[in-house]
Amino acid sequence: PLNPPTGCVFSTRCPFVTDRCRTERPQKREIDGRQVACHYAETFLAKTAA
Repeated sequence: PLNPPTGCVFSTRCPFVTDRCRTERPQKREIDGRQVACHYAETFLAKTAA
């Protein structure tokens, strides 16, 4: 985007957005061999694995 949001770049379209997402950009990191940039990636990955 030409004018990305202040926080996470997906915060305007993510159905799981929180106030933290709107204000704080998540750092890229590796989880289970995947590159993720989400504050809640562990939570979502755990739910899909269950």
